[in-house]
Amino acid sequence: MKDMINLEPNLQTLEKIEIALSQAMPLSDYQTLMIKKIEVLYELQRHQEAIEEIMPYLKQKEFQQPLANDEKLYHETFKHALKLKRDDLCQEMIQKRKERLPIERRYLAIEDEITYLTTKNEPIEHLLLELLSTVINQSDKRKYLGQLMELYSSQNDYQSAVLIYEKNESSDVDKGLYGRYLEALLQIDEPTKAQALSLKYIDHPMVKKDAYYVLMTCYINQNDQHRLMILETEHEDFIEEQDEKFQLKVYEKLLSFYQSISNKPSITLYESKIKRIKRNLKKEDKPTNLDLVESVKSDETFTDQPISPLYKPKKDNQYVFQFEALHDMILFSHQINEQKILREYLRTFFSKLEDYIKPIEFIVYLKEEKELYQYKKERLYDKKIIDSWLYETPFEHTLNTHEEIMSTTTSLKFKKNIITQKPYEENISYLYVFPIENIGVFGIHLEENLIEPSKYYDLLKGISHILYTHLIDERVYLKLRNENLFLTKVINSPLVCYRLLSDKITHYNQAAQQLLSIEPHLPLELFLIDMEYHQVNVYKRVIKDLMSKPNQEKELIYLYQNRQIREKLYSIYDQNEIKIISFFEDLTKTQEEKNKLLEEATVDIETRVLNLNALNRHMNQYLEEKGSFFLIELLGDHKTIYGYEETVKFYLEFAQVTKKYFNEGMTYRYDDKQWLVFVSQNDIRTCTKLIKGYLKHLDEYLPQSLKYEQFKVIISALRYPVSTTDKNKMHIYRYLEIALDKAKRLKNEFIFFEYQMYEEEIFEQQVIDYLNVALEQKQFVLSFNQIIDIEKNIIWQYESEIALSNISIDHKYLYQIAKKRNRLFELEKYHVKLVCEFLRQLEAETKKLIKLTIPITKETFLDPTFNAYVLGVFKTYQIPYEFIRLKCIADEIKESHKVRINELIDHAISLDATSLDVALTHPFNALHMNHKKLDDKWKFYLQSINKVLTELKIAFVIRNVKTKTERDELKNLGIRYVEGNVYKKVTSEDLIQKIKEVASDGL
Repeated sequence: MKDMINLEPNLQTLEKIEIALSQAMPLSDYQTLMIKKIEVLYELQRHQEAIEEIMPYLKQKEFQQPLANDEKLYHETFKHALKLKRDDLCQEMIQKRKERLPIERRYLAIEDEITYLTTKNEPIEHLLLELLSTVINQSDKRKYLGQLMELYSSQNDYQSAVLIYEKNESSDVDKGLYGRYLEALLQIDEPTKAQALSLKYIDHPMVKKDAYYVLMTCYINQNDQHRLMILETEHEDFIEEQDEKFQLKVYEKLLSFYQSISNKPSITLYESKIKRIKRNLKKEDKPTNLDLVESVKSDETFTDQPISPLYKPKKDNQYVFQFEALHDMILFSHQINEQKILREYLRTFFSKLEDYIKPIEFIVYLKEEKELYQYKKERLYDKKIIDSWLYETPFEHTLNTHEEIMSTTTSLKFKKNIITQKPYEENISYLYVFPIENIGVFGIHLEENLIEPSKYYDLLKGISHILYTHLIDERVYLKLRNENLFLTKVINSPLVCYRLLSDKITHYNQAAQQLLSIEPHLPLELFLIDMEYHQVNVYKRVIKDLMSKPNQEKELIYLYQNRQIREKLYSIYDQNEIKIISFFEDLTKTQEEKNKLLEEATVDIETRVLNLNALNRHMNQYLEEKGSFFLIELLGDHKTIYGYEETVKFYLEFAQVTKKYFNEGMTYRYDDKQWLVFVSQNDIRTCTKLIKGYLKHLDEYLPQSLKYEQFKVIISALRYPVSTTDKNKMHIYRYLEIALDKAKRLKNEFIFFEYQMYEEEIFEQQVIDYLNVALEQKQFVLSFNQIIDIEKNIIWQYESEIALSNISIDHKYLYQIAKKRNRLFELEKYHVKLVCEFLRQLEAETKKLIKLTIPITKETFLDPTFNAYVLGVFKTYQIPYEFIRLKCIADEIKESHKVRINELIDHAISLDATSLDVALTHPFNALHMNHKKLDDKWKFYLQSINKVLTELKIAFVIRNVKTKTERDELKNLGIRYVEGNVYKKVTSEDLIQKIKEVASDGL
């Protein structure tokens, strides 16, 4: 069977399946092969044949028991019906599959419904929303979220796309859908938020592509050319690595922007890139022809830059050289260390520029600073100048008019050299002067007598823009440096004690070193040595959490070198790693009194572990983590035996042993003989191993406080948030107590809480509530089981049975719950009272009484007050004692209770037993035994017992006889009395009516 299921879907497999289906086999195997057959037919595209094959079988299934793989059968049938466009059959299969799938996998049927509606072009939004609200794994939820966002985007409903993503962002673990979310933010006109989030995730591998495009769009819309150029430069290599369609999308948008501001170098750059990409895409779209050689010649076109009307540059074939040089200078400008001061930057920059142009000097004048920089022969000179130095110079004209100047010195209107403050010397033949926007002027003195100004125009124009961007950045850097200097002074002041922690380095400032008495670069491992042992694990967990994710804040208070320290920690992402900033505060003086009171309130005096108050304070923190709770109860009544003082020593020793064993967790005293332990593991195997190891440790451990005692415990465990996600700490305590009670009943050493236990507890509580109300308001009813003398075919006895009138529940389960909740004695006393009321009513209506059997449990039968109650209630209702039989449900009754038994017998009350030992040991009148399947051994056993009991004049009743065949078999064995479902149960009203009829017949 298994080999056939794994066969490839082909005609040979189909033949093998058909041969196998013709043979006799279990129904489950037949259905498995049928599913495999229609799968093969689907792969062979024989859909009509599959439908004709499966339909008769589906009709037969309506009269068969459900099978585990029914939902798979319906799914495969649905796939064929979908291909044949059988709408009614599709809907039927979807519904049937939904009914057969368990709740946690019902989303698979919804997927089928989505597939069906998609083929019908009908709305699927409501189904996708339903899937997102279903408890499914994160990968599936992310898939549905992506489909829904794509649907909203196709409908231009970007607002809904944003809302649904923000609601389900946790399912997008790898941020694969974050790009769609950023684009949707742009569409709903939230550029500020889109820009901030894009900056945050610009380095995220799954978001970077979309974040770049959104940032680029935002900067373009804001007309922020500076930030846009920085963005282009920093991520140029990344964009070049992307697919060509995305590059085309980016470059076309950048080209449109630079055309709008007439930025000629950028226009030319992106026109060239776009042509190259389109040419490559065209080659991919068209079939190759080896005989056809396509030559593409790109014609460069230039847009005139705004210049002075007096000076119009002409263009020549120098553009390629200038473009390459400008490209190199842009890259080089960003490779210069940003920490260099401006004069060092200009010296380095101009020394590189000399590789492409050989001037006499480069000159930069800054208006606001009144600073003049002159680069000449690998040296840079700078000085402050007064305004009069600018008079009658080309620099003054450009500074005031923002016009560019390109001219020979002989034809200049302004003859004064700003450097020498004299007319231009003969060695300076030509000069360029460009405005650096509104912050300064950039000039070049050349010895070369240029005929065509365009020879260097584009290059030097670009250089002026590079200088502008750097000067703007320099002002920002200067401001940041000043702010950083101020913050550095603040942080290094005695008022702030801080530490910088990373994987590579640990640094404490001077104030922190003095406070903690440590070295400036003390490793974290050595720092933890001086911390209290029970706080180390908590501290390590906090550090681990902070190192896993940036922008988290934590606060810890701990004892360090006898100082009470409050540490505030914050994780930041810096230079491709997460760092933790800590600020320390000494609370020793201000909190000594508070800590003393707190210790008294949260530490158990007897066992020196944390108490319930401490647990209540810590529970909220634990319920935010993953871990397990162990409720441990120490068994034994030691105070009664050894007294208070010795028992306290015993408890103290036990608490310390437990605390030491669970050294990575926290131990609390929960109650007098109960301790609660929290550990940070919630894996079932780890927890089981931990508990078993603890139990083994206790078995091997010899207590010193009470040398002849052993630590015997019972444990309930709750794995959080596996067993429950409840955030209410009182509920967690209740769950542990419920599990502990169940472990006691099952006599297990330990048990893991399951939510079903709590549901059973709630139901049992409801039953007890009904029981209490029924006892108060007399809402019980009686029914009677008939015990038949099959030898004479007459009714030998009626056995009463009590039940609630307002709830349908088996009387055995009712007794079980009553016993568990300590209400069994009241219930059985009321049963006796109810029988007396019935007999009184029977006598009033028929003038007759019958003998009734009342089942009584061992606990009630042996209660010291039971005899007095029974005798008293029969006396109150004036019912003779001989009309009652008590069936004692007990495995054994000790000889010490013989006096109580004889008291009942002396009052003519008959007693029945359910145990052979009890019936033979005490003067009981009958033995009740449950029926079992009759084999030769059991038949011989029954015959032997029946013979012994008959000789002893003890009636032998076989109970739970279900069929006439069983009754006849028992009759053949000589059994005289039987009870069970073979005879109908009689209500109290029917019994009275029956007795009336018998009485009237007798008359």
